[in-house]
Amino acid sequence: MATLYLEHINQSLPSLREWLDGKCGLLLSHPSDFEEHSLERDRWLEILGVAFRDSAVKPIAFRYESGEPDRSWVGVVSADERRVRLTHSAVIDISARRLRDQIVELPQRFAIAVDPSLLSHVLFMYRPGTRLTISPLDLLGSVGKLRAEREHWSREAA
Repeated sequence: MATLYLEHINQSLPSLREWLDGKCGLLLSHPSDFEEHSLERDRWLEILGVAFRDSAVKPIAFRYESGEPDRSWVGVVSADERRVRLTHSAVIDISARRLRDQIVELPQRFAIAVDPSLLSHVLFMYRPGTRLTISPLDLLGSVGKLRAEREHWSREAA
């Protein structure tokens, strides 16, 4: 599945900005924490896949350092197994560096909405062992609300 590495330095990997390709992203530190167990897994993944495609939001897992990519539901929904880098020491991307600094300051477990310009909005932070009642569809709805607010403010400023 697509996994974003905070400290990955391989410049041949796509950057988060390239990977988003003009879409918003939903960055999840531990996607498996949001796994739904009350529905049949195949049906749940189908519902998520349609919802993410229709909303033009790309889910991506997160790793601080290199290692194995995450193998949760996000890979099935995104249909993308690439490794993605946030920054590279030879490339100056102020927005990517700012996002990196924000992520470092967060607790271990979180969900963040990231727009195509790498502006982030923390949606949810939680502690390990917390029983979550929020679903990926709830997070997706929050991304949609943020996007609508941003478009509203952009139109008013014009």
